[in-house]
Amino acid sequence: MMKYLKDFNTINEGRKTFQDTPNELAYIDFKKWAYKNRKLIKGKLADALGSRKEDGTGMFIELARVWRFEWAEKFAKEWSYLHSTGLAQSQFGRALAVMLKHDDLIIQKSGNKLLDLK
Repeated sequence: MMKYLKDFNTINEGRKTFQDTPNELAYIDFKKWAYKNRKLIKGKLADALGSRKEDGTGMFIELARVWRFEWAEKFAKEWSYLHSTGLAQSQFGRALAVMLKHDDLIIQKSGNKLLDLK
């Protein structure tokens, strides 16, 4: 009986699904990690934003990369499967920026812009 239970634990049910928006439960863990590493994240976002403050596409793509490569690949591989196109990454990053703004973590909550870093 134990042999069958041991084999049951190693079953792989297939490929993970793509994430269009950040999972709310995974976001809780990401938020804890992001609070500890907010200086690193702000630096990457500021570099991606550069002098072009009117278009936040680069910042949103960089935020999706931070989610995937800095956090998910190291700490939560099950949430690292994102679309690879620029448009999909930008939409994912924008949804993540809205969540971060709501929690007043890296993006300023006051005002109506998603491009204002704290």
